Amino acid sequence: MIKWDLDSLTTQQRENVRSNNNNAHQQLYSIEAECPVGCDSLPVQITFTHTKGYPEEGPTYWSGGEPAEDDEISMHSWEPTTITRGSMPSEIAVMIGDWCEQYLDNEGYERACREAREGKRAVND
Repeated sequence: MIKWDLDSLTTQQRENVRSNNNNAHQQLYSIEAECPVGCDSLPVQITFTHTKGYPEEGPTYWSGGEPAEDDEISMHSWEPTTITRGSMPSEIAVMIGDWCEQYLDNEGYERACREAREGKRAVND
């Protein structure tokens, strides 16, 4: 991999380098969660991709600096762990899929980022 001196690049070039470096290291990970369904819950395994963010860069002679960028989590798929997806109505499957996406965006975000940064539960796709 090429090591770039980011200070000597334009903002667009810098973003392209970051994007290429992140995409080259994108891996699938999974976490388990309890999806609320009526008065009960359904254990699900959520598979996602993780793109590492980067810290704020201070101003330099060539640039006014760059703001920090948070890690990015994107859901890849989900599966129930105790029943088969085919045994549930499609409307319920859509609702569970929506819940999984919201979970990764909110309460599961920190956990997903932490496990991905630590290399836990990597999935071979």
